[in-house]
Amino acid sequence: MAVARPRVGLIGLGGMGRGIAQNLLKNGYPAAVYDIRPEPVRDSAAQGAIPCASSAEVGAHSDIVMLIPFSYTDVRSILLEDGLLAALAPGSTIVVMATVGPAEAREVARLAAEQGVRTLDAPVSGGPHGAEQGTLAVMVGGPPEVLEACRGPLAAISKGVFHIGPNPGDGQTAKMVNQLLVAAHFPNEDPIGKQIGLAEGSTAPSWFPIVGIAPDVRQRNLAGPDPTVYVPSRANPQPFAMLLVRGAPGTESVIPIVREEVRALDPELPLYGIMSMDQLLSQSRWPNRVFGIMLAVFASIALVLSAVGLYAVVAHSVSQRVQEIGLRMAFGAEARQVSWLVTRTTALPFFTGLLLGLAAALGVGRLLQSMLVQTSPTDPTTLLAIVLLLLAVSSVACWLPARRATRLDPVSALRHE
Repeated sequence: MAVARPRVGLIGLGGMGRGIAQNLLKNGYPAAVYDIRPEPVRDSAAQGAIPCASSAEVGAHSDIVMLIPFSYTDVRSILLEDGLLAALAPGSTIVVMATVGPAEAREVARLAAEQGVRTLDAPVSGGPHGAEQGTLAVMVGGPPEVLEACRGPLAAISKGVFHIGPNPGDGQTAKMVNQLLVAAHFPNEDPIGKQIGLAEGSTAPSWFPIVGIAPDVRQRNLAGPDPTVYVPSRANPQPFAMLLVRGAPGTESVIPIVREEVRALDPELPLYGIMSMDQLLSQSRWPNRVFGIMLAVFASIALVLSAVGLYAVVAHSVSQRVQEIGLRMAFGAEARQVSWLVTRTTALPFFTGLLLGLAAALGVGRLLQSMLVQTSPTDPTTLLAIVLLLLAVSSVACWLPARRATRLDPVSALRHE
């Protein structure tokens, strides 16, 4: 005997709501839909949804109502002021898919229970694209029997339904991890659904399921990403937040729009530290830039001093061997042979210093690794470039005294004292 499918209602047809409605209809759930804007309601009705004029009308047509508003304030307004709770029959279920705090989810469950209505809190991840493709991850908090009654519609809109805990509010404690953490702790296996423990200090860890994988992002510095666990902001509220807004390049017109939107949410919420991404990156790179400039200046000074010193040593050596060079030239030595005689005397100390310098560079490079961005202290290209630069500088420093030696007059050289 066929089992009748529950009647599903959907309130909130924003970016994610439209995709959820499409997948409910695609999987045989003729959802009753409502939004404060008439356009998305008409679009969903054209695809087979049941259009409603209010939240209360959705409740009258539904056994399960999914709420996708922006905030707890909107949820409470829909339940009480818009009459959804009063319109729902006892035994119906409300699925709160907004990201609200655990305490707020429990308050919604208390209000619903007074009317004999059951509640699940089920925040989702995946964004509008995941809602459209039916690949959302749904993290559910609530009694297992209520989840089983709602599993069909939830499975129709997602690739995974994860039961986080038996109490309303548990769904807000699910965690996401980044790819670096997955590679370190779950190599060659799917981490979705696995448990991860988080502890602070000496306290016992709290275990949570992994519900998604996020790309690696440099959170603290430019050197590289860290293994990261993402916690819902409502489950772990902070006194501040950073807002990333994409606008047209080279324009500041987006700033007043953002200010208006934030003011609409909370007139007393301050908005400060506004800057472009280029400014933010420049600010974060400032310590590295200063450190790099200082190193470059000191290295340039050291290079000039070493070149002058090498030139002075070779020139002094040539002046000490004037008679020897004159004698060799008197016996028929050619200019290239004299030049090689002078250069050969500097080859051994040069290559000895080069080997010692490379060894020191490898050791010091490891100490400076935290200041290096997307490069290694043993980068072969960098080390080869430094070797070639030193070779060029030393060649010039040796070539000048060698060239002077080849121009000596043998007779004058033999008379030199």
